Amino acid sequence: MKFHQKTCLMSVFLFLITCSSTAGKTPLPIKVFTGEWAPYTSQHANTISLGTGGAYGETADIVTVVLQEMGYDPSYEFRHWPQVEKLVQENAVRMGFPFVKSTRREKFFYFSDPIGTKESVLFYNSDQVGHVDDPEKLMARKIGIVESYSYGELITGFNNRQSYQSEQQAFEGLVEGSIDILPAEILVGRQILERYHAKEKHKIKQVEGIKSVNTLHLIISKKDRSGKKFKNEFNKALAKVKELGIFDQILKSYDTQKEKLDIIEVRLKATQSFPHIMATSDELADLMDQSTPKYLIPDNTPAVIVQWGSWYKHPRPSNLESLQQKTNVRILQGPLKDKTLWVPNTCISIAP
Repeated sequence: MKFHQKTCLMSVFLFLITCSSTAGKTPLPIKVFTGEWAPYTSQHANTISLGTGGAYGETADIVTVVLQEMGYDPSYEFRHWPQVEKLVQENAVRMGFPFVKSTRREKFFYFSDPIGTKESVLFYNSDQVGHVDDPEKLMARKIGIVESYSYGELITGFNNRQSYQSEQQAFEGLVEGSIDILPAEILVGRQILERYHAKEKHKIKQVEGIKSVNTLHLIISKKDRSGKKFKNEFNKALAKVKELGIFDQILKSYDTQKEKLDIIEVRLKATQSFPHIMATSDELADLMDQSTPKYLIPDNTPAVIVQWGSWYKHPRPSNLESLQQKTNVRILQGPLKDKTLWVPNTCISIAP
């Protein structure tokens, strides 16, 4: 599947090169500035993106194909986000991405048509805050923000603030308890938790019912005399990429990766079939075989899904074999805390 996704993207790039209005011409090198914001743009390789020019990710791939359609050969330089914004604003570099529109920024930048969408939520440390049933009660809590980020109304009313230079540092503060709440793009936040705080991510929750959806853009300084012309040319190439279906193909190629970032908390419960919850370290192990090494898990133990069993994805007849099907979970509490095991599907109940 991973190979298939990457092969699809490679065919997209080759198709664009052969069908581009600039086909046959030597592409012009161009430098693009961005920051670490996986899964949208990153200097860390993944199994989907081709990493053309040294940038990986959904939005980076989109910018790449648009610039290629314009006749450019992009290369990417990664900086902290405040630096990217400042360099573009001063016209020291031509462009940066991805940025959200704001009243302040529109004074200094030309914005391209949307190159993506982000959905921001409020993450909170449940060990510090407890269960949140009324978001208004969070207002007195300490909230983390990243310098130069535009949060809009998402942080309105939060006056106890602590600034960080990067989202990774901010999530470290959230996990450690230096702050109680952190606004962040939902997939970016989940990826940081998965990569750097896998064992603690279960205690980081999202405030239900509060989110902010914004479009993402490439920015060019208004000090750039040809900036408006470049923006219009970029938008024209972007429209063609969308018309050819390439834009949607890139988004689709990342769907599986996004699904893996979902944090699904479950309870492991005894059933009539399994009055004692048994688990194995091997998916194919036979739970009915007395010689199979098994772990005994206390009833109602909390866990998070690592990998859903294949039985959930493909309908099968219900029989004795179906009772043997398992899902991979990581245990959150009790004597087996942090252990990753395969448990019967029938023992899994999604936590409220």
